[in-house]
Amino acid sequence: MWIGAETLRSSTAFARLLFYATQAALRQCGLYELHAAAVVPPAHDGGARSAGILIIGESGIGKTTLAMRLSAAGWSNVADDLVLIRDGPPASEAFAFRRVFAASEKTLEACPPPGLEEATREPNAFEPSKRRLDPEVLFPGRFAASCIPRVLMFPVMTGRERTEIRPMAAADALTRLLKMCPWASYDAAVARPHLNALASLARQCDSYGLLAGTDLLHDAGAAPALFAPLAAGER
Repeated sequence: MWIGAETLRSSTAFARLLFYATQAALRQCGLYELHAAAVVPPAHDGGARSAGILIIGESGIGKTTLAMRLSAAGWSNVADDLVLIRDGPPASEAFAFRRVFAASEKTLEACPPPGLEEATREPNAFEPSKRRLDPEVLFPGRFAASCIPRVLMFPVMTGRERTEIRPMAAADALTRLLKMCPWASYDAAVARPHLNALASLARQCDSYGLLAGTDLLHDAGAAPALFAPLAAGER
């Protein structure tokens, strides 16, 4: 790889280069990045192999908002934006990639957590519009290093008042996972195991489309009430 002088002079560009290089190295080790929040319900919080829910989507889709709402309700958090997926046996597992949360001001205005100022960390040049927060300050003792995904949730912001959840076939879930993981095709050296890992994840989990309404922002109990039955396999 050739690194130009401009990259070396820009701390942001150099940090981004290291970030992508780290992801490439992790893929060689069988760890595949996925833009997802990962949470574990209180009833399943039994350690490193707890069953969890992945909330999957691009930045701005509501992953951090939901992770904060659920953490405030007693759920454990693995990550708010990015996880690493490892294929089994015996099952696919999701690991935390970073420990800080990154929340928009809109999210913080709608659901300001206690201890917000104490939890605020130095700004990140990658996400200048978001505030970096230490989840251990906001939700002490609620960190889970990993989980076994049992539910995949794909949110879409609707602007409606009420949220709806719709079951999704495993094939449709895999299609969406592939769209979220372009390196599964671009990184030819690990494309086959990367694709196998995504397929295993889709088969292992129940998948749903989340038509997110404004109630998730304004009602603190909406997200826990919707997600708890899914985690328990009651839907």
